[in-house]
Amino acid sequence: MCILVLSTKHPKYPLILLSNRDEFFVRDTRDADWWDNNQEIFAPQDLAKDAKGTWIGVSRTGKISVILNIREDASHDERAPPARCSRGDLPPRYLASGLQPKSFIDQLLRETPYDSLKNDYGGFTLVCGDIKTKQFYELRNQRTDPSVPAVVKIDQPVFAVSNALPGEQEWPKVNMAQQALSRMIDDAIENDWSEEEIVSHAFDLISKDTMPQNLNTPHQKLMHLKNTIFVPPLQTVVPSLTDIAVDSLHGVFYGTRTQTVIIADSQGQVRYCERTLHNKDSLENTDRLPKITAFSIL
Repeated sequence: MCILVLSTKHPKYPLILLSNRDEFFVRDTRDADWWDNNQEIFAPQDLAKDAKGTWIGVSRTGKISVILNIREDASHDERAPPARCSRGDLPPRYLASGLQPKSFIDQLLRETPYDSLKNDYGGFTLVCGDIKTKQFYELRNQRTDPSVPAVVKIDQPVFAVSNALPGEQEWPKVNMAQQALSRMIDDAIENDWSEEEIVSHAFDLISKDTMPQNLNTPHQKLMHLKNTIFVPPLQTVVPSLTDIAVDSLHGVFYGTRTQTVIIADSQGQVRYCERTLHNKDSLENTDRLPKITAFSIL
Protein backbone atom coordinates (compact mmCIF):
# COMPACT_ATOMS: atom_id res chain seq x y z
CA MET A 1 0.00 0.00 0.00
CA CYS A 2 2.65 2.47 -1.10
CA ILE A 3 2.24 6.20 -1.55
CA LEU A 4 3.80 8.82 -3.80
CA VAL A 5 3.39 12.56 -3.32
CA LEU A 6 5.23 15.20 -5.35
CA SER A 7 5.26 18.95 -5.85
CA THR A 8 6.47 21.32 -8.54
CA LYS A 9 5.24 24.50 -6.82
CA HIS A 10 8.44 25.58 -5.01
CA PRO A 11 10.22 28.32 -7.05
CA LYS A 12 13.73 27.10 -6.07
CA TYR A 13 13.04 23.37 -6.32
CA PRO A 14 11.19 22.22 -9.46
CA LEU A 15 10.71 18.80 -7.91
CA ILE A 16 10.14 17.66 -4.35
CA LEU A 17 9.08 14.01 -4.24
CA LEU A 18 8.22 11.76 -1.29
CA SER A 19 7.64 8.01 -1.41
CA ASN A 20 6.88 5.19 1.02
CA ARG A 21 7.38 1.62 -0.13
CA ASP A 22 5.10 -0.69 1.83
CA GLU A 23 6.15 -4.30 1.32
CA PHE A 24 6.92 -7.60 3.02
CA PHE A 25 10.15 -7.19 4.98
CA VAL A 26 11.47 -10.53 3.73
CA ARG A 27 11.70 -9.30 0.13
CA ASP A 28 15.36 -9.06 -0.86
CA THR A 29 16.17 -5.50 -1.89
CA ARG A 30 19.31 -3.59 -2.81
CA ASP A 31 19.60 -0.01 -1.58
CA ALA A 32 19.58 2.79 -4.15
CA ASP A 33 22.81 3.08 -6.14
CA TRP A 34 24.07 3.45 -9.69
CA TRP A 35 23.14 0.23 -11.46
CA ASP A 36 25.94 -2.13 -12.45
CA ASN A 37 24.42 -2.80 -15.88
CA ASN A 38 23.44 0.82 -16.56
CA GLN A 39 25.38 3.62 -14.89
CA GLU A 40 22.78 6.14 -16.12
CA ILE A 41 20.21 4.83 -13.61
CA PHE A 42 20.21 5.55 -9.88
CA ALA A 43 17.65 3.38 -8.12
CA PRO A 44 17.09 0.61 -5.59
CA GLN A 45 16.52 -2.90 -6.93
CA ASP A 46 14.00 -5.58 -6.07
CA LEU A 47 16.18 -8.70 -6.04
CA ALA A 48 13.32 -11.07 -5.24
CA LYS A 49 12.27 -11.36 -8.89
CA ASP A 50 14.28 -12.30 -11.95
CA ALA A 51 13.62 -8.91 -13.60
CA LYS A 52 15.49 -7.19 -10.74
CA GLY A 53 13.50 -4.06 -11.42
CA THR A 54 12.61 -1.12 -9.22
CA TRP A 55 9.70 0.91 -7.90
CA ILE A 56 11.50 4.28 -8.07
CA GLY A 57 14.51 5.74 -9.85
CA VAL A 58 16.23 8.73 -11.42
CA SER A 59 18.51 9.02 -14.45
CA ARG A 60 21.56 11.22 -14.97
CA THR A 61 19.55 13.18 -17.54
CA GLY A 62 16.80 14.09 -15.07
CA LYS A 63 14.22 11.45 -15.90
CA ILE A 64 12.31 10.09 -12.91
CA SER A 65 9.88 7.21 -12.58
CA VAL A 66 7.80 5.59 -9.85
CA ILE A 67 5.46 2.61 -10.06
CA LEU A 68 2.77 1.65 -7.55
CA ASN A 69 0.56 -1.42 -7.44
CA ILE A 70 -3.17 -1.02 -7.94
CA ARG A 71 -5.29 -2.83 -5.39
CA GLU A 72 -7.59 -4.84 -7.63
CA ASP A 73 -10.00 -6.26 -5.05
CA ALA A 74 -11.48 -5.32 -1.73
CA SER A 75 -9.73 -8.03 0.24
CA HIS A 76 -6.34 -6.27 0.17
CA ASP A 77 -4.70 -9.66 -0.26
CA GLU A 78 -0.97 -9.05 -0.53
CA ARG A 79 -0.40 -12.72 -1.43
CA ALA A 80 -1.93 -12.71 -4.92
CA PRO A 81 -0.19 -14.99 -7.46
CA PRO A 82 2.49 -13.27 -9.58
CA ALA A 83 1.62 -11.93 -13.03
CA ARG A 84 3.45 -13.04 -16.18
CA CYS A 85 5.44 -9.78 -16.46
CA SER A 86 7.12 -7.80 -13.70
CA ARG A 87 5.90 -4.26 -13.08
CA GLY A 88 9.34 -3.36 -11.74
CA ASP A 89 10.73 -3.65 -15.26
CA LEU A 90 8.83 -0.56 -16.46
CA PRO A 91 10.56 2.30 -14.56
CA PRO A 92 14.10 1.35 -15.71
CA ARG A 93 12.80 0.97 -19.27
CA TYR A 94 11.66 4.58 -19.18
CA LEU A 95 14.81 5.84 -17.45
CA ALA A 96 16.99 4.20 -20.09
CA SER A 97 14.83 5.23 -23.05
CA GLY A 98 15.94 8.84 -23.54
CA LEU A 99 12.32 9.70 -24.36
CA GLN A 100 10.07 12.35 -22.84
CA PRO A 101 7.37 10.93 -20.53
CA LYS A 102 4.44 11.05 -22.97
CA SER A 103 6.57 9.77 -25.86
CA PHE A 104 7.69 6.78 -23.78
CA ILE A 105 4.13 5.93 -22.72
CA ASP A 106 2.93 6.22 -26.34
CA GLN A 107 5.74 3.93 -27.46
CA LEU A 108 4.98 1.45 -24.66
CA LEU A 109 1.32 1.30 -25.74
CA ARG A 110 2.33 0.74 -29.36
CA GLU A 111 4.66 -2.11 -28.40
CA THR A 112 2.34 -3.56 -25.74
CA PRO A 113 -1.35 -2.88 -26.43
CA TYR A 114 -3.42 -1.83 -23.45
CA ASP A 115 -5.17 -5.21 -23.13
CA SER A 116 -1.77 -6.90 -22.86
CA LEU A 117 -0.64 -4.42 -20.21
CA LYS A 118 -3.85 -5.21 -18.34
CA ASN A 119 -3.59 -8.98 -18.62
CA ASP A 120 0.17 -9.60 -18.43
CA TYR A 121 0.99 -7.26 -15.54
CA GLY A 122 -0.48 -6.86 -12.10
CA GLY A 123 -2.39 -3.63 -11.64
CA PHE A 124 -0.13 -0.56 -11.67
CA THR A 125 0.14 3.19 -11.81
CA LEU A 126 3.32 4.19 -13.66
CA VAL A 127 4.48 7.79 -13.18
CA CYS A 128 7.06 9.08 -15.66
CA GLY A 129 8.54 12.55 -15.35
CA ASP A 130 11.29 14.86 -16.50
CA ILE A 131 12.80 17.20 -13.93
CA LYS A 132 14.13 19.65 -16.53
CA THR A 133 10.89 20.07 -18.49
CA LYS A 134 8.56 19.56 -15.49
CA GLN A 135 6.50 17.13 -17.55
CA PHE A 136 4.84 14.32 -15.59
CA TYR A 137 2.41 11.67 -16.83
CA GLU A 138 0.74 8.65 -15.30
CA LEU A 139 -0.35 5.42 -16.95
CA ARG A 140 -2.75 3.04 -15.23
CA ASN A 141 -3.45 -0.43 -16.57
CA GLN A 142 -6.63 -1.07 -14.55
CA ARG A 143 -9.86 0.98 -14.43
CA THR A 144 -13.26 0.53 -12.82
CA ASP A 145 -14.82 2.67 -15.57
CA PRO A 146 -13.68 2.50 -19.23
CA SER A 147 -14.41 6.22 -19.57
CA VAL A 148 -11.60 6.98 -17.10
CA PRO A 149 -8.51 7.76 -19.22
CA ALA A 150 -5.58 5.38 -18.91
CA VAL A 151 -3.00 8.13 -19.57
CA VAL A 152 -3.21 11.41 -17.69
CA LYS A 153 -0.94 14.45 -17.66
CA ILE A 154 -0.09 15.45 -14.09
CA ASP A 155 -0.51 19.21 -13.98
CA GLN A 156 -1.43 19.74 -10.32
CA PRO A 157 1.22 21.66 -8.36
CA VAL A 158 0.89 18.97 -5.67
CA PHE A 159 0.01 15.42 -6.71
CA ALA A 160 -0.47 12.25 -4.69
CA VAL A 161 -1.37 8.67 -5.55
CA SER A 162 -1.56 5.35 -3.73
CA ASN A 163 -3.05 1.98 -4.66
CA ALA A 164 -6.72 2.71 -5.36
CA LEU A 165 -8.32 1.74 -8.67
CA PRO A 166 -8.90 4.68 -11.06
CA GLY A 167 -12.51 5.73 -10.61
CA GLU A 168 -12.58 4.45 -7.02
CA GLN A 169 -13.05 6.99 -4.25
CA GLU A 170 -9.62 8.37 -3.34
CA TRP A 171 -8.13 6.97 -0.17
CA PRO A 172 -7.85 9.19 2.95
CA LYS A 173 -4.05 8.75 3.08
CA VAL A 174 -3.75 10.35 -0.37
CA ASN A 175 -5.77 13.40 0.59
CA MET A 176 -3.83 13.69 3.86
CA ALA A 177 -0.47 13.52 2.10
CA GLN A 178 -1.45 15.95 -0.67
CA GLN A 179 -2.71 18.56 1.79
CA ALA A 180 0.25 18.07 4.13
CA LEU A 181 2.82 18.51 1.35
CA SER A 182 1.04 21.61 0.05
CA ARG A 183 1.21 23.15 3.54
CA MET A 184 4.82 22.06 3.91
CA ILE A 185 5.82 23.73 0.63
CA ASP A 186 4.02 26.93 1.64
CA ASP A 187 5.92 26.93 4.95
CA ALA A 188 9.20 26.22 3.16
CA ILE A 189 8.69 29.18 0.83
CA GLU A 190 7.53 31.55 3.55
CA ASN A 191 10.39 30.64 5.91
CA ASP A 192 13.05 30.10 3.24
CA TRP A 193 13.88 26.61 4.45
CA SER A 194 17.20 25.09 3.45
CA GLU A 195 17.33 21.80 1.56
CA GLU A 196 18.21 20.04 4.81
CA GLU A 197 15.11 21.48 6.49
CA ILE A 198 12.89 20.49 3.57
CA VAL A 199 14.24 16.93 3.62
CA SER A 200 13.76 16.66 7.39
CA HIS A 201 10.16 17.88 7.22
CA ALA A 202 9.50 15.60 4.25
CA PHE A 203 10.57 12.52 6.20
CA ASP A 204 8.37 13.66 9.09
CA LEU A 205 5.43 13.91 6.68
CA ILE A 206 5.78 10.39 5.28
CA SER A 207 6.31 8.99 8.77
CA LYS A 208 2.83 10.05 9.93
CA ASP A 209 1.19 6.95 11.45
CA THR A 210 -2.59 7.21 11.87
CA MET A 211 -3.28 3.48 12.15
CA PRO A 212 -5.96 2.98 14.85
CA GLN A 213 -4.51 1.39 17.97
CA ASN A 214 -7.57 -0.69 18.85
CA LEU A 215 -7.33 -3.14 15.93
CA ASN A 216 -6.72 -6.72 17.02
CA THR A 217 -6.46 -8.90 13.92
CA PRO A 218 -4.17 -8.68 10.86
CA HIS A 219 -7.25 -8.45 8.62
CA GLN A 220 -8.58 -5.43 10.52
CA LYS A 221 -5.22 -3.72 10.22
CA LEU A 222 -4.88 -4.50 6.51
CA MET A 223 -8.31 -2.97 5.89
CA HIS A 224 -7.07 0.29 7.43
CA LEU A 225 -3.94 0.65 5.29
CA LYS A 226 -5.75 3.22 3.13
CA ASN A 227 -6.05 5.51 6.17
CA THR A 228 -2.40 5.95 7.15
CA ILE A 229 0.53 7.48 5.24
CA PHE A 230 3.01 5.37 7.20
CA VAL A 231 2.27 1.68 7.76
CA PRO A 232 3.73 0.37 11.02
CA PRO A 233 5.02 -3.23 11.07
CA LEU A 234 2.12 -5.66 10.78
CA GLN A 235 2.37 -9.37 11.53
CA THR A 236 0.30 -10.79 8.67
CA VAL A 237 0.58 -14.44 9.64
CA VAL A 238 1.56 -16.49 12.68
CA PRO A 239 3.58 -19.38 11.17
CA SER A 240 2.86 -21.78 14.04
CA LEU A 241 -0.90 -21.25 13.67
CA THR A 242 -1.38 -21.28 9.88
CA ASP A 243 -0.45 -23.20 6.77
CA ILE A 244 0.04 -20.00 4.72
CA ALA A 245 3.42 -20.26 3.00
CA VAL A 246 6.26 -17.96 3.96
CA ASP A 247 8.64 -17.53 1.03
CA SER A 248 11.05 -15.04 -0.58
CA LEU A 249 8.17 -12.78 -1.65
CA HIS A 250 5.68 -13.18 1.20
CA GLY A 251 6.96 -13.19 4.74
CA VAL A 252 5.51 -12.70 8.19
CA PHE A 253 5.91 -8.93 8.57
CA TYR A 254 4.61 -6.18 6.28
CA GLY A 255 4.73 -2.38 6.44
CA THR A 256 6.66 0.70 5.36
CA ARG A 257 10.19 -0.60 4.80
CA THR A 258 11.79 2.09 2.58
CA GLN A 259 11.24 5.86 2.52
CA THR A 260 12.56 8.12 -0.24
CA VAL A 261 12.78 11.89 -0.57
CA ILE A 262 14.07 13.36 -3.83
CA ILE A 263 14.68 17.07 -4.19
CA ALA A 264 15.95 18.81 -7.33
CA ASP A 265 16.93 22.47 -7.45
CA SER A 266 16.69 24.91 -10.35
CA GLN A 267 20.43 24.50 -11.06
CA GLY A 268 20.03 20.81 -11.89
CA GLN A 269 21.34 19.44 -8.60
CA VAL A 270 19.52 16.34 -7.34
CA ARG A 271 19.58 15.05 -3.79
CA TYR A 272 18.32 11.47 -3.42
CA CYS A 273 17.61 10.56 0.21
CA GLU A 274 16.73 7.00 1.15
CA ARG A 275 15.91 5.56 4.56
CA THR A 276 15.67 1.78 4.92
CA LEU A 277 13.65 0.85 8.00
CA HIS A 278 13.51 -2.94 7.62
CA ASN A 279 15.56 -5.38 5.56
CA LYS A 280 14.72 -8.74 7.12
CA ASP A 281 11.59 -10.56 8.23
CA SER A 282 11.46 -9.41 11.84
CA LEU A 283 10.45 -6.43 13.93
CA GLU A 284 14.07 -5.34 14.15
CA ASN A 285 14.42 -1.79 12.85
CA THR A 286 17.63 -0.92 11.02
CA ASP A 287 17.26 2.60 12.46
CA ARG A 288 19.40 4.04 9.72
CA LEU A 289 19.87 7.70 9.08
CA PRO A 290 18.89 8.59 5.52
CA LYS A 291 21.53 7.75 2.96
CA ILE A 292 21.96 10.89 0.82
CA THR A 293 23.39 10.86 -2.71
CA ALA A 294 23.84 14.12 -4.62
CA PHE A 295 24.51 14.46 -8.34
CA SER A 296 24.06 16.88 -11.23
CA ILE A 297 21.62 16.40 -14.09
CA LEU A 298 23.41 16.27 -17.44
